[in-house]
Amino acid sequence: MEINTKLWNPIPEIPSKLFVKELLHKDGLTIVLANEKNEKEIITIYFKWQYGYRNLDESYHLRTTNDMPFLMQDWSLFISNKGDFIESFNKLTYDIYKDKLVNYIIVTSNDIVEILAHIEMEVMVTKKVHGYGI
Repeated sequence: MEINTKLWNPIPEIPSKLFVKELLHKDGLTIVLANEKNEKEIITIYFKWQYGYRNLDESYHLRTTNDMPFLMQDWSLFISNKGDFIESFNKLTYDIYKDKLVNYIIVTSNDIVEILAHIEMEVMVTKKVHGYGI
């Protein structure tokens, strides 16, 4: 299956390797990520609305790197318009959203989080560095 995945760099100076600190599904979907090298550097990704999401423990993701070579890159944020998550959703909805979906993929050393959204959905991404003692 063709995955067609690209690096996603939504704002300047995003750390290359992140980990999931929090995933909250309330009034939208908020994913809080931290820099693997500096936990005080926080990236927050907010989806006001999404079709669905899934979070797999990376150790159970048994696909080979041949199927998903982007998993081995030194980067955590990806975007794709093809893949099994999109195909499964299109089957469930009788293709009424075909060619209107984006799969956001967050790859960390512990998690693989995928978010399925409409191609025109705005995604808010912010970065904050917390000082010592805060």
